Amino acid sequence: MAFKVQLQPSGVIYSSENKLLEDALTQNIVLEHSCKTGTCGVCRAEIIEGIVENEVGELVTTGHILTCCSKAKSDISLIANYYPELAEIKSQTVPCKVSRVENITDDILVIHFRFPPAIKFNYLAGQYIDLSYQGIRRSYSIANSKNNLNEIELHIRKVQDGKMSNLLFLA
Repeated sequence: MAFKVQLQPSGVIYSSENKLLEDALTQNIVLEHSCKTGTCGVCRAEIIEGIVENEVGELVTTGHILTCCSKAKSDISLIANYYPELAEIKSQTVPCKVSRVENITDDILVIHFRFPPAIKFNYLAGQYIDLSYQGIRRSYSIANSKNNLNEIELHIRKVQDGKMSNLLFLA
């Protein structure tokens, strides 16, 4: 059975019968999220009204839930981060080439990645990418984009004993 989900403060309403995040995205309503598995906590929302089955299977009427793992069990109202400007930006996996690496300090690298010529990479300020290298995956904020070169720039800080740092910062 589908229930009505109202988002605050935007006032957006959608219907949900599966997981809250999944149904929102299916209806082109972009709620803040990342992993979609309940690990990161980015999709956290607060219940204002209604009954929700949370990520551990409990029925709750107050508190915070993870929209990626929770289901409406009645019509509900939530305080949730809604980003309509992201509706036209689709997640994509793109192979890139490293065009340049700069060692700014002993613990800061600037890496420039070049996209394949046919790729259109759109993003908004504040977004990040997941860098996957030799089986390790880490998230990094986009520092700069050079659309005329079809390139992005990441500033990466060395993390002591970090798996990605150990790959990128060669002794």
